Amino acid sequence: MALAIGALLLPRAWRPGGLGVAAVCCWVISGLSSIGTGLVPLDVDLELHSLVSLPVFLGQPVALLLHGLALRGRPLATWAFVTAALSLVGTIGLFAVTLMATWGGFFERLSLWPAYLWLGVLGALLLRRHHEPARP
Repeated sequence: MALAIGALLLPRAWRPGGLGVAAVCCWVISGLSSIGTGLVPLDVDLELHSLVSLPVFLGQPVALLLHGLALRGRPLATWAFVTAALSLVGTIGLFAVTLMATWGGFFERLSLWPAYLWLGVLGALLLRRHHEPARP
């Protein structure tokens, strides 16, 4: 829920232009997908769980890429691209080893956690700028 709500509350400066708005849409879809994933556990309904979790695995790398493009010229954009690449490798790996339980957990984490770390850095930057004293 925090992913979807946080994306909607993101200040305009951190979601510039149409690419930034598209990134926010991807973050919201990813957040809603995460909620659905939690509501339909894997051990209860594998097919439905897989269906509702698919948008988070596809949406996060795209959101990172779009956010990186929207923030061109800022250091955070470079990290968005690196994180998008890691997330995409994790997603491809997850789909490639779906039938093998051995590496599934690793690739699932690789596809999701880098984005959460990137968002944490973005949040820290927003908090720091919000609490900086006004310059004369």
